Amino acid sequence: MTSKNDWNPIKHAIIAGGGKFGLNIAWFFLKRGYKILIVDPRENPVVASIISTQVTLEHLLDGVGFINNDAIHVIAAVEDIFPRVFDLGLHFEWLAPAAPVNVMAKITMNMLQDSWDIRVDNSNLRQIASCIEKRDEYWTGVFPETGLLVMSKAFPGEQCPSTCMGQQSTCAHDRPIATELLHSRVIGCIERLLPKAASVILESRQLGPGIGAIKWKDLVCSWNLLKRLNQAPLAEIKLIAGSSCNCHGVITAFTVSQT
Repeated sequence: MTSKNDWNPIKHAIIAGGGKFGLNIAWFFLKRGYKILIVDPRENPVVASIISTQVTLEHLLDGVGFINNDAIHVIAAVEDIFPRVFDLGLHFEWLAPAAPVNVMAKITMNMLQDSWDIRVDNSNLRQIASCIEKRDEYWTGVFPETGLLVMSKAFPGEQCPSTCMGQQSTCAHDRPIATELLHSRVIGCIERLLPKAASVILESRQLGPGIGAIKWKDLVCSWNLLKRLNQAPLAEIKLIAGSSCNCHGVITAFTVSQT
């Protein structure tokens, strides 16, 4: 009989995006013994070249495979269909975004859209951008029509090398290490400028060169915060949703009001 101390859950990772970056991340996890699920809305993504098993929502946890679906729907399914995932001997450890989308913003809209009126809000984006840009340590790009703020240690025309491990001891762009790593700065700027706003800013952890992923437990904490917001007796909420690593990030600003 296996004791509680001997219990060793099967590790799973979800990769949102089955293109070139998703393929690199898939190899990273497979070499480390993970079962992976790759989500891509395309019928024949690049990752199909190494993973031929296509799975359905009802069989998400059967093993390595890819699913032709939207990543946000799949994340919701994991939380809704398998709420007691540890009792099944399974352990979701990582979510790896590998597509050009703001995953946390999409989760936010998916969670709140049935009960709230959600509007992008660009009124504070430039103020947040100025705070993040201080000392010229980061570049920011503001896209008011979508309420989007993009942040990066790489300035326009620069590209980070594939071997980069983030701002640890040096920066590949021959600039000093920032006085404050990006994730901490984003959180600090939002707290100072919008102290009454709710924010869900996930931290992307650097697992290897060009490999970033979000801890599943961090995602669940943000998920639960959104659930509480969904039940809040408030007429209107300022909400910032996004993710960042040490060097790059994206946030979307919303005004959320009762329908």
